[in-house]
Amino acid sequence: MAKIKSKILFNKKELKKISEFIIKNEDDIKKLGPSIYNETSEDSLTGRYHLFNFLKSEIGGLLKNNIFKFLIENEISNPASIQCWANTFRKGEGIKKHKHGENNEYFKCINIFIEGNSAIGTTFIIEGKPVNIANKPGEALLFNSDLEHYVDPNPNNDVRISMALDIHENKILDNPIRFYHWV
Repeated sequence: MAKIKSKILFNKKELKKISEFIIKNEDDIKKLGPSIYNETSEDSLTGRYHLFNFLKSEIGGLLKNNIFKFLIENEISNPASIQCWANTFRKGEGIKKHKHGENNEYFKCINIFIEGNSAIGTTFIIEGKPVNIANKPGEALLFNSDLEHYVDPNPNNDVRISMALDIHENKILDNPIRFYHWV
């Protein structure tokens, strides 16, 4: 069975700061270039995953402090190239079934629920069957890049905000905009 490890990484005050930063900067991040991801809404923040890394932003210190402790606890080593982006799903928006690894790439991934309807959850395909994990504010889910998952469309007017990370251990990938180098 696929292993998904979880831990609450952020408290209410930290989540408010993260949420406010994402919403405040969403339009400016979208202006950096077109959305290139077709598995969610047409003009999604998710689709700019390659244009902005939140670990390099004003909230980067907060994110790194809590996330890196979680990585170390789970024996994920550096150096590593880490991609970190945000997802904002408004009413009717979600993300279709996908996995993060392409061409049999293998690395670790994290989803962090920030705020919104926690009952929507994240659904993982485990042994061919959908398994929905209800979200908890501040909770990180660590899993392998080959694990398919999705988020059902948001039925509410409140924005569902989450973050995602891809962690490429023992690699320094040559794309300074896309990757933060944890050394």
